[in-house]
Amino acid sequence: MSTTYKYQGQYLTDFIAVELVIELFVGMNNVSIKDIRDGIDRIHVNRGGLHKTFIPERHPASKATYVLKRMGFASNTKGLGLSIQLMI
Repeated sequence: MSTTYKYQGQYLTDFIAVELVIELFVGMNNVSIKDIRDGIDRIHVNRGGLHKTFIPERHPASKATYVLKRMGFASNTKGLGLSIQLMI
């Protein structure tokens, strides 16, 4: 397995965020959007991606979770979090 991050030197986008949400949070329940934002920001930068400050509502994680909900892979839980499941 290569240790080169394919998004090294790039800013976080909605597409990258979807990939990272799937990688990091599949199988988790009651995950807050703040935890998702913080987690993908940290991993993206730690792997060599570029840092950019986002307004929380415009953060790529918001779009990523919206896309995953529309596809049926994420749903709101009874708290303020999300359940993210990937059916293979």
